[in-house]
Amino acid sequence: MSRSPNPRGIIARHVAAALLLVAVVGCAPAPDANDADAAAGAPATDDALAPLPPLPDLDTLAPAAATEFETRAARVTRLEADARSGASGRAWAWGELGSLFHAYTDFDAAARCYANAQRLDPDDFRWWYLAGHLTRSQGDFDASNHLLQRAAALR
Repeated sequence: MSRSPNPRGIIARHVAAALLLVAVVGCAPAPDANDADAAAGAPATDDALAPLPPLPDLDTLAPAAATEFETRAARVTRLEADARSGASGRAWAWGELGSLFHAYTDFDAAARCYANAQRLDPDDFRWWYLAGHLTRSQGDFDASNHLLQRAAALR
């Protein structure tokens, strides 16, 4: 005899996952857009960055969510256009946008943003951690374990 899933439990898990995303990404301050990477002349490994994913239909979102998408996408665009922007500041902007896509279950867009953040700042555990949870939610447990182990090694 199988039981049907409890809708309240499913919703509660999704809300908990979204809150976890906000907590992990939101706990760290935003790096200075002109951080030490730029000052030291360190090259950002951005030759393989994925393009900015299309935003969801903003008219279907709550006004605060639509504003957040617009703000985060604009930050990515602004930092990518500024040659003085450092890699860690750019990574942070990509990761923040990715976490918003993740919370709104656009997993392909979130994965693209997390991958860009990882390329730009491979030593920041957050982007590996969030990508690990993203792949886990999609059922790719091998990839998830690899990503989460990488995050733990960096922490």
